[in-house]
Amino acid sequence: TQNNPVALPDGRILIVGGRDGPTGNSMHYQLFDPTNGSLTRLINSPVPRHDHSSALLTPNGGVWVMGGNRVQLIEGATPNTPEGRRLEDLAVPVLEFYKPPYFFKGVRPVIKETPRRIHYGQEFRIAVAEKSDDIASVALLRTGPVTHNWAWGNHYVKLPLAKEKKNEGRKDRLHISAPPLPGLAPAGDYLLFVVNKQGVPSEGQHIRLE
Repeated sequence: TQNNPVALPDGRILIVGGRDGPTGNSMHYQLFDPTNGSLTRLINSPVPRHDHSSALLTPNGGVWVMGGNRVQLIEGATPNTPEGRRLEDLAVPVLEFYKPPYFFKGVRPVIKETPRRIHYGQEFRIAVAEKSDDIASVALLRTGPVTHNWAWGNHYVKLPLAKEKKNEGRKDRLHISAPPLPGLAPAGDYLLFVVNKQGVPSEGQHIRLE
């Protein structure tokens, strides 16, 4: 309970920390794959993260992990003592930056051109530096706001795409279909990622869905 799930550009979900039973802390980072239901333990963090903690995807595909109750860092301190209550009101003074496994899988694809605004039901084009055949997926990710291990805008939307071969002197282009209805993706600001066949995402580009 009280963990922080973060949707990633490759469609998997990073799960950070949480409570492990009524009194213990889960120090694990885990990776959930919704395509097959697998849950993989990644690393352990020395910092407990549950109530009052947050985790946020950044445009480069890494995740900021922050916050929590300082009382959890002091051995022997408990929330039901005066010292514990004082510590519980103080923020954890440690921010971590986590790099998911795709940081270590090879060269990133590069988005060369993309519109800054798109509309429901619209087809739009983006240019990539790689051969279009090397791109496996395109996704919109909405990330905020986040606080107290809640992420109201944590939203992953995989987009249909078609590929256009590069002509002489032109970049490879992807023809992308925007979501047709607000029920699939609320209007607002998103990060647009392309992911190659090795599962490595590009840098996210800010785009507004209207």
